Amino acid sequence: MKLIMDSNAVLEASGTSSNEYGIIDIDNVVNVTIRGGKIKGERYKHSGGDGESGHGIRIRDAVNIKIHNVTISDNWGDGIYLGNRNKRGNYGCNKINVISCRLLNNRRSAISMVDVDNLIVSSCTIRVTQSGHAPQCGINLEPNMENGRIPDAHVCKNTTIKNTTIESTQSGDYNGQYMCFRSQNYNTTSSRVLTFSKCNMYGDWGNWSTSNAKLENCVVTGILYDKWGTIRKNVKTGQYYPL
Repeated sequence: MKLIMDSNAVLEASGTSSNEYGIIDIDNVVNVTIRGGKIKGERYKHSGGDGESGHGIRIRDAVNIKIHNVTISDNWGDGIYLGNRNKRGNYGCNKINVISCRLLNNRRSAISMVDVDNLIVSSCTIRVTQSGHAPQCGINLEPNMENGRIPDAHVCKNTTIKNTTIESTQSGDYNGQYMCFRSQNYNTTSSRVLTFSKCNMYGDWGNWSTSNAKLENCVVTGILYDKWGTIRKNVKTGQYYPL
């Protein structure tokens, strides 16, 4: 399926009290393209007080999905959610491309990586929200734990972020809020093989649980928190903080 929207088209959610939905739901399918237009959430019209799972685009157990030139803003939860349907047994997402998109003012995180392999985010603009719901990160890597660990099938693998700008207006939160990127503070591996290349990140960046992470030709204006030995090549940072 291809959903092609005019550049001025707005797909806007009406207010709801529901805590779990996707304005666009891509669920258990292959070969989907979403291109153009604007997806606007109901962050300021939401009639419930709880929850964090009202997403702009929710992708679960899907393969070969392309999101191109879409502006995703003002959602109650994440701009883009990448995961599985029930944490167990399902295979998660694979081969996801997010290209030339703008993710702005989403209440939780711009992109949540819960269960996804072979993700490419390229030439995007991401702005971290304020006064929303934790963790309020640009890209948040957070697989679900089972019995104190993340099953290998649900560890995120082969992530590439390139030519992307991520902006946060707040820095210095050791607990991981408002970060441009964060892999969760787990005592187990959440991700393998993650590369940031030619990215400008105005704020903090944190690696608590990713093995074989690389930063190449990047700028991090805030604090670079590093627990798992991130490889750095031509990286400018405000402060390097090995954990």
